Amino acid sequence: MNRSALSDLQQDLTTRLQGLVYLSESNAPFSFRALPEWQGTGAPAVDELRPLLDIPEKTPVKSLKINAFFKPLTARFDWFGKEEEAMAVKFDSLKEWLSGQLSDLTVFKAGKREIDYFLLGKTIDNQWVCISTHATETE
Repeated sequence: MNRSALSDLQQDLTTRLQGLVYLSESNAPFSFRALPEWQGTGAPAVDELRPLLDIPEKTPVKSLKINAFFKPLTARFDWFGKEEEAMAVKFDSLKEWLSGQLSDLTVFKAGKREIDYFLLGKTIDNQWVCISTHATETE
């Protein structure tokens, strides 16, 4: 994927993310960035991820399956109105699109109460990209 193709991917993703937030107490938007510094054939391990994304050493990090990340965003409840249903449909579409555009999709969850989510994936020409968001979760 050349620079123009990467730019096209980013533009398409930006359009798909329009109006979407990760639903939590912070309702944070999503952001995109290329990761040219990661040249691995697979997703980085946690110890490789920390310096790549500036995650402090003491911050707990674990990997998640893509389905686990999207499950709360695509769940439907009988109390949903049109707006909530539309958001769940957009997240279903985003998940499907990401799965078609990127290989080796891996989600990392960094933190406990203040959480950063990083979705890493590889483009068709082996360039790594990251979609990230933030969540505030209380118990």
